[in-house]
Amino acid sequence: MKKIVPLLVLLSVVCPQLWGQGFFTRNDDDDKVAIALYYLKTRYVDSLDMNAIYDSLLFQMVNQLDPHSVFIPKEKVQETRKDYQKYQEQF
Repeated sequence: MKKIVPLLVLLSVVCPQLWGQGFFTRNDDDDKVAIALYYLKTRYVDSLDMNAIYDSLLFQMVNQLDPHSVFIPKEKVQETRKDYQKYQEQF
């Protein structure tokens, strides 16, 4: 019990501080993708290739960032590394 009291005191001081800074708060936007993916996995009538859906989702998100960012699917990482190494060797 003696070890728990300092921990409780610490949590009672730290948690409200973190809460005030937004560490524990979420908004509806944070859950949109998770909810959509949940419903696709559990309620969609046909079978889905969820890996393809995840890749497509990530591809679209990264493409919205800037013209220099690109999503590389897992299957293409080795090929991309080889191409990049060849490119670096030129310089």
